[in-house]
Amino acid sequence: MKSITLYCTHGNSDKVYQLSIVEAEGGYLVNYQNGKRGSTLRPGTRTKEPVPFEQAEKLYNSIVKKKLSDHYTESEDGTVYVSSEDDGSNSGIHCQLLNTISKGEAKDKCNDNSYAAQEKMDGERRLVKYSNNTAHGINKKGKFVSLPEPIATAFCDCDMILDGEIIGDILYVFDILRHQCNDLAELGFEQRYALLHQLIVDSEQDSVKLVHAYFSPAEKRRLLKDTKAQGKEGVVFKLNCSPYVSGRPISGGDHLKYKHYKTASFIVSKINTQRSVGISVVCNGKATSSGNVSIPINKEIPSIGDVIEVRYLYAIPKSNALHQPTYKELRNDVEPDDCKIEQLEYKRTA
Repeated sequence: MKSITLYCTHGNSDKVYQLSIVEAEGGYLVNYQNGKRGSTLRPGTRTKEPVPFEQAEKLYNSIVKKKLSDHYTESEDGTVYVSSEDDGSNSGIHCQLLNTISKGEAKDKCNDNSYAAQEKMDGERRLVKYSNNTAHGINKKGKFVSLPEPIATAFCDCDMILDGEIIGDILYVFDILRHQCNDLAELGFEQRYALLHQLIVDSEQDSVKLVHAYFSPAEKRRLLKDTKAQGKEGVVFKLNCSPYVSGRPISGGDHLKYKHYKTASFIVSKINTQRSVGISVVCNGKATSSGNVSIPINKEIPSIGDVIEVRYLYAIPKSNALHQPTYKELRNDVEPDDCKIEQLEYKRTA
């Protein structure tokens, strides 16, 4: 129902702590596993018998808060995170989500002077709200979440909302929604970017970096070519005059993405031997298998019910199995119900 993996590299420690809420007969349990990273984790429970979900969630949140205050972090590299009492609650703010376009459509957008282009960063999507000398992270589900300490302190004396991707302890920011109590969402992207460029470049912050936007056809074509050659995820195209609109359009939209390789979110359905897990997608409200994916030796094996991101070449019709699947990461910001079969891109047949 809910899970998190925390890491502690403080001093000589290198520990892992996994916590989860699982459904049980008559209610819910709060279970954990902990131990040295790379070793067999010891299981346990914080609830002797099933309890109502609200009680389980309250206990879960209190344990996470205690661990985060005791040198544990959500980052595998040990980055210190700053949390608040609001973590886990709804922020009322949601990010703009993009639909995917084809390679041909991407080339057309490169030659269209009405569109700008930015590199699609391969991190974890995060809105960051700075106000009243505090900072709050907001994930794709619109919930408050903790932030790496360097990001949380970067603009804590400002009033603004940034949109970007977190990689390690750096926020790569590509848009701005608010500045000094002014709502900027209705402005066109080109206007928002001009202000963002000035703010980020002038600040010289090491923990918040600007994702540059390119406007000329030659620059956009070069970006598309270079990101592919460098193995980057892809390119985002934004209509220069378009406002910032939360959520994802049913189709199309003024902000679009082209990915050089395919990825999708899957539910972990079983734990295999040899560091492999079974994965599933949701089809007509039910989980259906998409085969297996191996977990690299330097990554923790996810738990059943976790959502993970997998890179693949293509999906095979009928079986929905993936060709050349590669495990990317655990996704705490994606719900199992969002792991729909419609994500999959299949091998084309003659």
